[in-house]
Amino acid sequence: MKKKTCRVFLSLVFALLLTGMCFAGSYFNDRFGFRIDYPAAWEKHKDPPPENFDGVSFTFADEARVSFSGINNVLGASLEKEVSDLTKEYDVKEKKQITIDGHKAYRIVASDGKQMNLMISCLSKNKEVIYHVFYSADFQDFEKHLKEIEAVVSTMKFPK
Repeated sequence: MKKKTCRVFLSLVFALLLTGMCFAGSYFNDRFGFRIDYPAAWEKHKDPPPENFDGVSFTFADEARVSFSGINNVLGASLEKEVSDLTKEYDVKEKKQITIDGHKAYRIVASDGKQMNLMISCLSKNKEVIYHVFYSADFQDFEKHLKEIEAVVSTMKFPK
């Protein structure tokens, strides 16, 4: 227990040093069991409707939006298939494999012609849940919140 608490504390300190921000709130998703910490400047909204998939979204002062959600992987899709389906209508600028809380994930930066988008997808260890992070902003504003969002993503914890 002490090791886990120490790791969480060190993650938060690292995120604070990286971004200069501190986290003021925590969100726990009862349905899919994931948790994130988020800054006070983010305005929290409960959406999309739980009957489709369950998550939370935040807006910033400039109306940029980020959401964190989970969805049941009823078709048993691989992470690679999910990412391929997710990005087929986007102009993908960057795609790289990352790790979040010990889980393989993909970080994609893409354009839909109107906005820039950051999409992060991660498959649960038991392959029953797909977790998503979506961030969209106007082209000129995209970089403005990117480090802050990635610091929040670094706080994501999934069920073991």
